[in-house]
This record gives sequence, C-alpha cells and structure tokens, in this order.
Amino acid sequence: MFDALLAQPGVRRLRSLYRRHANPSGAALAAAIAAAAAAVLYALGDMSELAERRAAAEPAAFSQAYALATDDAAAAGAGVLSGVLDDGWLFLRREAAPELAARVPDLAADIVSRLFVEAVVPLSDAGPRASLASVLGGLFSLALVAIMGRYMMTMTGLGRSIGEALYVDEIETRFADVAGAAEAVRDLGELARMIRGELSYGALGARTPKGVLLVGPPGTGKTLLARATAGEARVNFIACAGSDFGGMLVGQGARDVGQLVARARRMAPCIVFIDEIDAVGKARGKVSHTDYETTLTKLLAEMDGVTAAGGVYFLAATNHAAALDPALVRPGRFDRVIRVPLPDLAARKKLLALHARGLALAPDAELGDIARLAHGFSGAQLAALANEAAIQAGRAGASAVAREHFERALMKLSIGERVEGAPLAPADRRLVAYHEAGHALLALSDPAAPPVDRVTIVPHGEALGHVATRPPEDVRVMAEAALRSRLRCLAGGRAGEIVGCGEGARSTLAAADVAEVSRLALEMAGRWAMAEPEEFFAAPEPGPLEGPAEATLARARAIAAQALREAVARLGERAAALHAMAAALEARETLSGEEALAIVADAEAHGAVAPPPTRAAS
Repeated sequence: MFDALLAQPGVRRLRSLYRRHANPSGAALAAAIAAAAAAVLYALGDMSELAERRAAAEPAAFSQAYALATDDAAAAGAGVLSGVLDDGWLFLRREAAPELAARVPDLAADIVSRLFVEAVVPLSDAGPRASLASVLGGLFSLALVAIMGRYMMTMTGLGRSIGEALYVDEIETRFADVAGAAEAVRDLGELARMIRGELSYGALGARTPKGVLLVGPPGTGKTLLARATAGEARVNFIACAGSDFGGMLVGQGARDVGQLVARARRMAPCIVFIDEIDAVGKARGKVSHTDYETTLTKLLAEMDGVTAAGGVYFLAATNHAAALDPALVRPGRFDRVIRVPLPDLAARKKLLALHARGLALAPDAELGDIARLAHGFSGAQLAALANEAAIQAGRAGASAVAREHFERALMKLSIGERVEGAPLAPADRRLVAYHEAGHALLALSDPAAPPVDRVTIVPHGEALGHVATRPPEDVRVMAEAALRSRLRCLAGGRAGEIVGCGEGARSTLAAADVAEVSRLALEMAGRWAMAEPEEFFAAPEPGPLEGPAEATLARARAIAAQALREAVARLGERAAALHAMAAALEARETLSGEEALAIVADAEAHGAVAPPPTRAAS
C-alpha cells in the first residue's frame, strides 16, 4: 500500500510542487512524504505494511515516521499523529498548531502545518473507513493551497518582516570596534549617552535628536557605526535597506514602512537603521512614480508621529545626500547630519593594523608605508587589501606577508588583476612604454605633481600600463596651478606617444586620460571660472537633457589643448630622459619611483639617447 500511496498522481504532484516552490533539501522532502504516508495509513487503520517496511530496514526517514506513528500506543489512542523532518522530532496534534510553527524549519513551516494539522489530524477521527482517494485528495488540495499561498506571499512581499532585528543582548558591537571615524564616533557617542539618559540638555530646552543621517562614500563603516550606536545606547536595533520597501502590489511600500515603525514601537527603546535611504528618500518630482512618493510620504508621517518619549530613534545612511528630498532632512526628521569621510593617513594606519592583526607579517611590511600608498581607500577596501595581500603571499608560497605582496594586492584592487595572456606585439609594447614614460617623466619633473611610486607596462585588468603616484594628504582646496599640472600629467601619455614615436602614433591608450582631462577642463571653464585670467563668471548648470553651453565647451577645449601643447613641449625638451625611461620599461617592465628618477638623472647627465624608429600611422 505504501508504494501505491507514493505512486498516486496527487502525491507525485505534491512532491513536485513542494520541491519547486519550497525548495527543500532531499532529506526534508523524503521525510515529509514518508511522514505523510505513515499518517495516512494510520488514518486508514492499516499499520501492518508499516511494520513490514520497518522490518525490511527502509530508509531512516520512513523508519522515523513509522516509529512516531506507532510506538506510543497511548498517544495513538488519544488521536496523536506524529511526523519527522530533517531537523528532529515533530509532534503533530490537533490542539498543538501554535507549537507546530515553532518546531518546524522555516523552509516548510506553513506548508507542513496546514498539511498535517488541517488534513491528516482530522482523519484520525474518521476511523478505518476513510478511502485512500479521499485522503489523497485532501492532502493534495491543502498542500497546493499552502504552497501557492507561500509562493504568492514571496512574490508580492505580503506577510514579510522588513529588516533584521537584534535585541540588546545580541548586539556586541561597540565604538571600540570602530577605527578611522573619530568625529563620527564622538557625535554618535553623544547621541548614545542622551538615549541612555546619562546626558541631558533638557534644562536648556534641548531635545534628543529623532533622526541622524550618516553621509559618506561606500565602505566607510556607516552600518558598523549604526550598530555600535545601538550597542552603546543599550537599545534594540532594526536594520533594513531603502530598497526593502515596496513590492508587486500598489501601496506595499507604505505598508512596509508602517509595519517597520510598528515593530520598532513594540521593541522600544529601539534604533531603526535605514541603509541607502536615497533608494526610498529621493527628492519627489525627480521620480515620476506615485507608489514611490506614497512610500516616502508614509515615512515622513511616521517620523512625525514618533517622539523621543516613545523610545524610537532613526539612523540612516546614504552616499548621495544631495539627492534626498528636502522634507526628509528638515528639522524634526533627519535634521542632524554626520559626515563619515574616507580615512586620512592616520586612520588608514589604524584600520590597516586592525585588519592585518591576524597576518604573519614580514619585517619589510611596514604598515605605515602601505597605508600611505593606499590613499583614497575606504575601510572596506583596506580590509580587502589585507586579505588580498595574504592571498598573494599564499599563492607565492611565502611564509609571511611581505611588502611586495601588499603592493601586488594594491595593484589588483586599484586597476585589476595582472593579465597573463598573450604578450603584446613589439610595436605595441614600445608604444605603451612611451605612453607610461610620458606620464611618469612629467610627474617627476613638475614640483606641483605628486611623487611617483611605480611605473609599469605589465597589463592589469583593462589597463596595459600604469603610473602609481602618491597624492598629498588632506588636500581640500586645489589651486589653478595644481589643476593645470594635473592636466599636463594626464596629457603626458599622449605627448609621450607623439614625442617618442611620431605624430602619427596617437593611440587609443589615452582614452581614460582624455575623459579625465575633459571633465577637469569643463569644471575649470564652467564652475570654477579659470579659463581666462580675468574671468569670474560660472556658466549656468545645463538641464537634464542639455549639454554644456557652446561657449563653455570652447573654453574647455582651449584648456585641454593648452595642456597637451605644454606636455609635448616639456617632453621634447627632455627627450633623452623619455627615451631612456621607455627603454628601461621595455627591458624591465616595472620601475620604482626611485629607479625612474635615477634613470632620468643619468640620461640628462650623459646626453641624448638615440630614439627608436618612428612608428607609422595606422
């Protein structure tokens, strides 16, 4: 009878639907089917075949189902039916439905609950006269309803809980775990003390901020700061993302917001953290989606309805503060903004030491120097740098992580993995060498340019070569002289091609340089009024469907052309050094900044080096 039961179309269909929509493991599926079969046979009053199957040492799932359905005679007499899933014993009683949900794995909780409690258990009262067809029909119908209900709830988002909730005793993160964000820690520490009641300005008429907005580039630790704030304030914590709100149904986003805030009120005192809030808080009018605006309006209304006395506080994070709706950042909502910038040199040293504390470091792996090379890296990127350096060391069979492993990791994270494919043709290799030599020579010869750390013609990612420089720390203002120096250095690659290989050697190698020069030149001609000595007028910002004004474009083209002319002239004056450096790159592929500087000094001290044959235009 058991084989016949599993062969019935209804059970085969149940198995197919269960696997497709609930996606259970093989063991869970086998156990659920076996338990269903045992319960049905018990309802039919035919336990003989179960005993035979058990004696024949059938699979464990069936044996467990048999044992549960037959071993406890007293329980069986009381109408208790039992089954098993892959995580342990599961007792199914007509009066135990609430207990059931807590004991079944989340994978199939709603399906198995309906299947057994609503279909099988009532059959235990029907006695042995119930027909197999009626039992299977009931099982199949209810299982189909449960599976499709679960599927539709998943697709539409109904019935879900927004965000991950952590209670006070689950939050172990503290400000001591945060490195490289001293100012943010100071400001959030004040908020945490106010929430705890240890700091109060009530006598002065001040109130605890209701909402705090963390603004900064990706990877700077905004989520970590939010969790640490909840840990320091000793309150519960709900974390979600702006993209969590909404679904297939109209109005779902607003319902999600309401459920989130209601949940926070039940968990009060509680901090609600919304990461990437610009996904739901973008300025209205820029997004023509009624449901989106309804979600934002609901969030604003809920924030207005929350008071500090209610114990609910909001933290949010964004990389695009300028895109937020003004109503979201007005007083009474996210009215306190805390900047979380990229770490400076001192912070990078601390972060790198934190992430490298588990590594076996070689004596030459001086983390201060490595932190200096990692200018512009976020905390997350520094963590990736330490991990990638260890991988590079392991790949090389080294017993410790050395400086060279950090440098390789830095190159990989900055411009891509080293490409080990087919070598370049000799003419292309020479052109790459002159391109990178042009960049490097202009940077080495210009006091306003940053120091050169490395020059290479080894392909990495999409780049066939690279000049690594060390920008100065904490530069927040750039003078026109520094900007024009930057333009000349960017144009140095194209200038190196022209001076080293001839006018017809201009190539696609300069594509990225051209794009950056164009961007800077447009800023100088438009926003910064640097096109002419006496100019002090910024062109109006173009509309969303408009390009820059023709006059602005003309001035920007003039700035870019001047940068290329100056780069070609300066390299022409130092052609001996250019040829020497290009030849060294062809021979050695990679030069350190000190090696490049020595080659330039030697070439200029001993006179010109004969240039290679001019590359023909292609």
